[in-house]
Amino acid sequence: MCTVCKGPHHKSICNADRTNDIPVHPTNVMSISNIDVALPKFTYLQTARVRVVGPSGLSNLTRCVLDKGIQTSFVSTSLVDALKLDVIDQRNLVVSAF
Repeated sequence: MCTVCKGPHHKSICNADRTNDIPVHPTNVMSISNIDVALPKFTYLQTARVRVVGPSGLSNLTRCVLDKGIQTSFVSTSLVDALKLDVIDQRNLVVSAF
């Protein structure tokens, strides 16, 4: 919580003392100077909703993370099962927060 205006952001990106910034609305708002999150399921990652079609013709609407520096692609086991995909290689993925 912001100590300046009591808003849902850090005080370092608070606009309370600025007069020429874009007004914040109660929906997900992203601007150049700050990010305000109104919904708890909002993500800061670059993602896209894509329809994935398997070789059998089965398809599934899913969300993918866009990362231009990635060297390996990972697919969830639930998507592999839903589309009846052949597994080429399998590795464990460890995800940790900072």
